[in-house]
Amino acid sequence: MEKLVKSGMKKGLSKQRLNQIFVELKKALQAALKSVRVLGHPAPAKPAKPSAAALAEIPSELAKEATDRIRDAVEMGDVTRVKSIADDLKSRSDAFAPLGDKFIQMAEDFDFEGILKLADQLDKSQKSI
Repeated sequence: MEKLVKSGMKKGLSKQRLNQIFVELKKALQAALKSVRVLGHPAPAKPAKPSAAALAEIPSELAKEATDRIRDAVEMGDVTRVKSIADDLKSRSDAFAPLGDKFIQMAEDFDFEGILKLADQLDKSQKSI
């Protein structure tokens, strides 16, 4: 903008012509903003499913507690409780954090079947240790 004004003044552009250019720029910016608004916000990235190695790093007593509590919450269909349990367990173990994020994301998607499968995976990973 600054270059346009300075070069325009050197080239002898009238104030009226500069104002016309600014109006065109304003219209172009408004059209661009409108396009961005139509697209909306990008979908947040979903946490990846934790690897078997990551599951194995979770302390066995915490894994057992997690599977029991999560399964109970899923049986009741309580999304809020699943998320609360996952948050609680994440706060108690850094190793649980990726799995907790996945449980929370799945609860937000009402993917109870997926939650149970992930709980089963956690249970199996602890038994193989």
